[in-house]
Amino acid sequence: MRSTPPGRAFRLPAVSANVDAFLTAAELASRQAGHVARYLQGRVENLGKRAHGTPESEALTAVDLASQDVFLEQMRARLPDFAVDAEEDTPLAAAAPAEAPGRPVIVLDPIDGTLSYLEGSDDWAVMSGLLEDGRFSAVYLDFPALDRTIWAARGAGCWLREGRAEPRSIRLAPGAAALPRRVLCGAWFPAPGSRALEDLGLEVVRSRCSAVDATTPVLGRGCGAVARYRIDRRHAIGLFASVEAGGTVLIGEQAWTGEDPAAFEDDARPTVLAADAEDAEAWRKALATAL
Repeated sequence: MRSTPPGRAFRLPAVSANVDAFLTAAELASRQAGHVARYLQGRVENLGKRAHGTPESEALTAVDLASQDVFLEQMRARLPDFAVDAEEDTPLAAAAPAEAPGRPVIVLDPIDGTLSYLEGSDDWAVMSGLLEDGRFSAVYLDFPALDRTIWAARGAGCWLREGRAEPRSIRLAPGAAALPRRVLCGAWFPAPGSRALEDLGLEVVRSRCSAVDATTPVLGRGCGAVARYRIDRRHAIGLFASVEAGGTVLIGEQAWTGEDPAAFEDDARPTVLAADAEDAEAWRKALATAL
């Protein structure tokens, strides 16, 4: 079971009242949802759902549904006026206020990486973010099987806690010299794109969990990640943490700094995350030619 003691773990410089309230609520909600999911890992089956036709997008368990409402029960008690954009259709998600101009939105994926979860992997996370006025202002990601948590807020940086250790600020060094030359990509990323990255001297690793992909440099697992298409709101949660740590995200040629992906036009160009800005541009150019 988790070893992290109760109580407020996150540290950030001065943030807004909404961000402070969100992070405080998300810490407890994530821990509770993560406990449920961790205890039941290996005891549930894949219920399946209609999505985009891939095993990753169609995976669903009863734990996804239960963990989501465990999380949202805390949010409803503490932030009753916030709208909710949740991954699954559950009663508490449906009961939340609708999105409206000026209303903060909680973006939630109760188990990002459900297929990995079903297969007994540690690569899954409870992840949530706060959208305000069309931009992410804070995120909280809990990796129960890894006993790690990540949180970040706009302009206040990114923090990591491992087990009982004191939280530490994550700031990616220029050139990302300390990170493995490893890039994570989705299970269905096109082979020509993988070869283009390998030609740059990178090790390309297939992944089934966008939260893990999007926090690759923060967790020290590699120097970046790529996705075939434009990100969605849930994928953006992890990317926002990496941006606040000093990473670079490019959607096509455009630098992404936390804008709501739901407001973007459809874009078939890859999304690139790199710890180093020069790497991001080099990978973008290689993928533009390959794909």
